[in-house]
Amino acid sequence: MKKEKQYRVKPLFSVVLLLLLSVSVWAEISDINITDFQVSYGIDEVKNKPVKVTKKVKQGTKKIYASAIIHNIFPPTEFQVKWYWYDHQKKEELYRYKMKVSGTEFVYSAIVIPDDLSLPSGEYGVDIMADEKVLKHIVFSVEEPEQIQKNIVSEQCIKPTVADNKRLIEDEVKLFPKVQPEISSLHLRRFHDHQKRFSILAPSGWKASKKLPANVFLRLSSRKKGQTTEYTVREVPVAVSLKKNYKADDILKAASKVLADEATKHGARRIMEPKIYVLPDMIFSNFMLMYHSGEEKLFELHTVIYDGDYMYDVMILTVENGLEISKFLSSLASYSFWTSESCR
Repeated sequence: MKKEKQYRVKPLFSVVLLLLLSVSVWAEISDINITDFQVSYGIDEVKNKPVKVTKKVKQGTKKIYASAIIHNIFPPTEFQVKWYWYDHQKKEELYRYKMKVSGTEFVYSAIVIPDDLSLPSGEYGVDIMADEKVLKHIVFSVEEPEQIQKNIVSEQCIKPTVADNKRLIEDEVKLFPKVQPEISSLHLRRFHDHQKRFSILAPSGWKASKKLPANVFLRLSSRKKGQTTEYTVREVPVAVSLKKNYKADDILKAASKVLADEATKHGARRIMEPKIYVLPDMIFSNFMLMYHSGEEKLFELHTVIYDGDYMYDVMILTVENGLEISKFLSSLASYSFWTSESCR
């Protein structure tokens, strides 16, 4: 009977002890309160607060912080908490860290990504745990950096002087010596678009059209015996989605191709395919087409200019006698000056 009695008492005592331990653990964990659980790019250890709090971390970030304030209602009881970093989608552990806390404390943990690695884009989680129970958790995302089209406009305010313009014209004339006798009659000066985004050297000695379509800011024409030339500057719209997702030179290539293809649909023949040139403050393309109007040949020259934000097409339509001066003006257009905000 004693043995039987002892046998019955031991299980009862074990059950009671286990129950008391469970209540004790529950009471200890329930006494912990966690606030201000945040993910950030840094920690101010003097002020005990996170720096640049975020829920979206840029891919390539090498150190990511998680911080919180842990309140223990019954200090100075010391207890251990564990930080658990993981891939939220794959549920794979990335890093864990243990620390002892007593009273109310500002605490943080950081995950360091090696230089040769980068966290893939996606969702990640951080848990604060005690006795294998999650006390608080937070989810953040790692996102690929937004591909913003870089504006090629120079940071400096460029305002070409009269001497700059004169030197530029002289240099171009050396490439087109046949136009030398006509230079004085062109009265070349700078024209600005309405928003003063850029300026372009064009012949003010030619007749200017007053009524223009919305996308055209300049149209000049010259009619001499045996020579008719029309000079037009128009804006080419560029969708915001293209600027975000494609490089500037790729956008210019595509736009030049579209313009050339459109002309060929109307009977033009390509004399020169679009060629891209990259300068420090802009990029441009040149191409040329030819139409047959009865026995007469019409030539269409394009200089398409793009600074990463705005695109303009300088189009010159001329007969064969005006081809040399048109080539000169088209080449001159490629030296347009784009102006930064401080210039406007």
